[in-house]
Amino acid sequence: MNDKEYNLLDEEWILAADEGGNVRGYSLTGIFEKAHELKCLSGEISTQNAAVMRLLIAVLYAVYQRPDGHDGLQTSEEAYGLWDEIWSRGSFDSEKISQYLESYRDRFYLFHPTNPFYQVPTDRGTEYDATKLNGELSESSNKPRLFSFISGDDRGRMEYSDAARWLLHLNSFDDTSAKPTVRGEGLPSCGAGWVGKLGFVFMEGRNLFQTLMLNLVLLSDEGLPFPIGEPVWERNAPKADERTPIDTPESPVEMLTLQSRRIHLRVKDGAVVGYTLMGGDIVEKENAFVEQMTVWRKDKDGNFVPLRHDPARQMWRDYQSLMVKSLDEGNNRIPGVVRWVNSLDDRGSIDMDHLAVSIAGVKYADKDFFVEDYVSDSLTVNRALLSEMGGGWNMRIADTVSLTGDCVRCLKKFAFDVAEVCGLDKVGMGAAGVAIEATAYREMDLPFRRWLRSIDPAEDNIDDRMADWLGIAESISLDIAKEELRESGNRALTGKIVGKSDSNVFTAFSRFKFSLYKITRRGDER
Repeated sequence: MNDKEYNLLDEEWILAADEGGNVRGYSLTGIFEKAHELKCLSGEISTQNAAVMRLLIAVLYAVYQRPDGHDGLQTSEEAYGLWDEIWSRGSFDSEKISQYLESYRDRFYLFHPTNPFYQVPTDRGTEYDATKLNGELSESSNKPRLFSFISGDDRGRMEYSDAARWLLHLNSFDDTSAKPTVRGEGLPSCGAGWVGKLGFVFMEGRNLFQTLMLNLVLLSDEGLPFPIGEPVWERNAPKADERTPIDTPESPVEMLTLQSRRIHLRVKDGAVVGYTLMGGDIVEKENAFVEQMTVWRKDKDGNFVPLRHDPARQMWRDYQSLMVKSLDEGNNRIPGVVRWVNSLDDRGSIDMDHLAVSIAGVKYADKDFFVEDYVSDSLTVNRALLSEMGGGWNMRIADTVSLTGDCVRCLKKFAFDVAEVCGLDKVGMGAAGVAIEATAYREMDLPFRRWLRSIDPAEDNIDDRMADWLGIAESISLDIAKEELRESGNRALTGKIVGKSDSNVFTAFSRFKFSLYKITRRGDER
């Protein structure tokens, strides 16, 4: 394409919902103007919203980290003061944002002869049709997909507005199916897109303005302002080299706009019909703490690496990784956005009773070669749990989550025992354990979320509240075990010789209750 077309500053391509749940499109300038009136981003899937959110936060960094045209924020107090000023206003300075974006108008054309947005001008790399751009769940480009695409004569064609959103998603969450253009050159593996490597986490407020602000982290873990950095649209030309290892950026705006892929959209008759793709910039994930929007884990070498989310695992089961801050950061490191809100609340900057900690992500399979599932979850907590006052509470809650896991393991042992006296083999015993574990966490999920939301550290007694939940977990576990008992059948009543003793479901149930009570009473001792 030789002409400039479809400028993202003008076209309505970002999908967002208002307070009434009505979804419509907004331009890049319009979304900031209306952010305080909108509930949330509302694209096709949560990971697409995550990719769009990172772009919006990057724009805010680019605009607000240069106060009055100076060389960036200089002190922590200046950073906090700037954040408080914007938050207190309750809306963004849309004129200031618009002026900044207009100064780079030429870089926001989706189609441009030399600087297409988030793309390279060269049509080179692995070829895909537009259906794979859609971000659908698929095992490969030629197998059935979970979501429907445009049917009939328009199949395989995508509107520009949709392509713009999915372009961001592709850069963030692409799988590893693309092949290097030249074999035998020793090009490194590009891995999944950068955001796909994360356990992506973000804070949610009452509206889009608050959500973007809560994730606008202006200070590093050391309490220092970040370097200004250079978002991708401020570069003179897009980088075109394939699979390029680079130093980990020092500025969040560069991490937020990291070009994990070299993409070129193909157009025919006013629609996107496909694209070509190569691996792009590659950064090391170890100790990449400039990335503020991920959960971390410690690897065997003592480095912190992003902890990806598991779609089969409820978010609250990883409470320690999300919320528990080590005194020396030696064993646990909370996400940067959680730490930032912690510091804001300690200063009295936030005036909401509750906040939501949310996650989104992709589960890949076969060495990240294709997408297997998507992850989306959220926990609503009392704001005090995100402050220093909540530190002791969070450690106790994490301990209680661990005890809850012990209760579930106790249930699994009971299921094994019942399966054994019923004469099942090890495969059958394993299947029984997996099934009862899934049932237990499913039954505990909503009660735990309600219990967590109800905690008020300023008013509650910590021992009483932990005992409240362990009582609920005990009751749920007993109900599940009793149902297992009822369904076990005559063979389980008769039982069999296990070791040197007779065993049946009643002796198994007695052992289960004894073990369960030891776990829940252990919680009382902490």
